[in-house]
Amino acid sequence: VFFADAMCSLSKVFFDWGMLATMLYHYPNSIPESLSSIALPSVLSSLPYVVRARQCIVSFNAGKLKQDPKRHSHLLNAIKYSTSLFPICLSAYQKTLSQEHVHDFDILFVMLLVINSIYSFLWDIFMDWGMAQDLHLAFSSPCAMKDDNLKRGLLRQRLRFGVLLSAIIIFGDLCLRFSWTLRFYHASLFSSFDSFVLLTQFLEVFRRAIWNLLRVEWEIIKTSPPPGKGKENFSDKTVEFAPLVPQIRNVKMEMSPVSTRLQTGK
Repeated sequence: VFFADAMCSLSKVFFDWGMLATMLYHYPNSIPESLSSIALPSVLSSLPYVVRARQCIVSFNAGKLKQDPKRHSHLLNAIKYSTSLFPICLSAYQKTLSQEHVHDFDILFVMLLVINSIYSFLWDIFMDWGMAQDLHLAFSSPCAMKDDNLKRGLLRQRLRFGVLLSAIIIFGDLCLRFSWTLRFYHASLFSSFDSFVLLTQFLEVFRRAIWNLLRVEWEIIKTSPPPGKGKENFSDKTVEFAPLVPQIRNVKMEMSPVSTRLQTGK
């Protein structure tokens, strides 16, 4: 799952591989402006999202068999990855249009990208990072604890990277989710379209890197008990730093009589 998520950030790389194969196929002629010439690059760029959506559907079906009450979250996750496919398909179709009609679907294209970006960002916040689980706590708490409860309500109680850095990562993820808006200003901001594409790919790799920080942190917090057991728990009134390693319980090893005799030489 983690590997498939990383592959989604490399969708443009898969597209370039498909385009390279198409160029080699038509060499020495130029690539014709037809749907078939853009089919392979588009299919390859969609592949990571299809694989990830399939994983979610498999998890949903497994949850149905186990009567998991949270199984529907896998279906919603599959829908999230599916929203990435519509802009890819529309972009592929636009490449087959003439210059007179190439901008006819720009509004629809932007709408699809906005839906995907907002959906993905909200999923990052609530599901992948476990943030904002107690929103009512942030706005319905006594004034004496308001500042701390605001942090707990909007973020979460256990934060390995602290409030400030976590907030910076969230804000950075939001901005980078909408880095595609630069495509409408690439003529004035970049010397060439290739420079724009290269920069957006670097931005996406950086976004995935900071996304991984909070994703791994939340996964460890979910699978390990709160440290201190009685001193720190999820009902505490302060934002705590969470360790990035699970707590190892002391286990008393009992030796068998045979092992005892071998160790003592008796």
